Amino acid sequence: MSPRILPTPEFCIPNCHFYQLSKKHHSVHSTTEPANGPVRDHRAHRQTPPYNQEQFTAPPSAPLPPRASRAVPATMQSSAPPTSSTSNKLTSTTPNSELPGIRRLSSTQRFFSSHPFTAPLLHQPDINLHIPSSLTPKSSTEDSLFATALPHPDRLTHSLAIYPRQPSSHPHVDTCTVLFALGSGLNGFPAILHGGVVCTLLDEAAGVLLNLDKERAHFRLVAEGKRDGETPHDGDLDLFTTKLDTRFRAPVQTPGVVAIEVKVEERTERGVRLRAEMRQGRNKGREGGWGQADEVVCATADMEFKRPRQNKL
Repeated sequence: MSPRILPTPEFCIPNCHFYQLSKKHHSVHSTTEPANGPVRDHRAHRQTPPYNQEQFTAPPSAPLPPRASRAVPATMQSSAPPTSSTSNKLTSTTPNSELPGIRRLSSTQRFFSSHPFTAPLLHQPDINLHIPSSLTPKSSTEDSLFATALPHPDRLTHSLAIYPRQPSSHPHVDTCTVLFALGSGLNGFPAILHGGVVCTLLDEAAGVLLNLDKERAHFRLVAEGKRDGETPHDGDLDLFTTKLDTRFRAPVQTPGVVAIEVKVEERTERGVRLRAEMRQGRNKGREGGWGQADEVVCATADMEFKRPRQNKL
């Protein structure tokens, strides 16, 4: 540690407090000589620094550089876009899902293939597997119920659509089976799925079939050169639920897996009529449809979807 440099006498005022403390606590100011001889005044042996101290001292009047001109290292720069006068306006952003993996076909297929009730459905020949598009969050808030609200470890964990592989000459998709893996966070009674959720799943399964049919019709038009693009245009499907006549046959046990089979009964000028059946496989005394089990029909529904008249919307 370098020795402490005391102020020179010409800069000390004898009556100041600093000088009084210096006389009291530092031997260099003591008037009494110790037994081993006089005290050596270190101030007489100070040397001038080998550099010009003024070179390293900014003049008092020199202003500091403005804050905006100070360079910021690249590692400390923010990745956020610069703000503007329009930054306070509300913008539509795409929400996130609690379970992003719910949209992965590989993990969803592995899950349902490991379940004894749904595994035989995935091992059928000539089938197509499809992740419902309603599981994808959209900035328009469309499908927000199944894209952001329901995906959760205690609510909806997996969903998969299965439909038959047909020749390209076939104009429609007339049937499909939609699988849902459910937790205990949607119950009405203990370990029993809420009846309103049962109706919601039936309606959603019908919507999945209608979307598959829309995609098939779109790809046919693309193949015939009558339409461009790889995905259907928004607004191509303008069908709304006008009838959902549900019959509850047996409670849906949770946690568990259900399979909803949807079939087209009739196509009309303004819409389509469908029938859906919700099944669950379970053993007596066992919950959630696990284990080798018989299929139990939990609910059926007669549904109708129509296009609104121009003056209705």
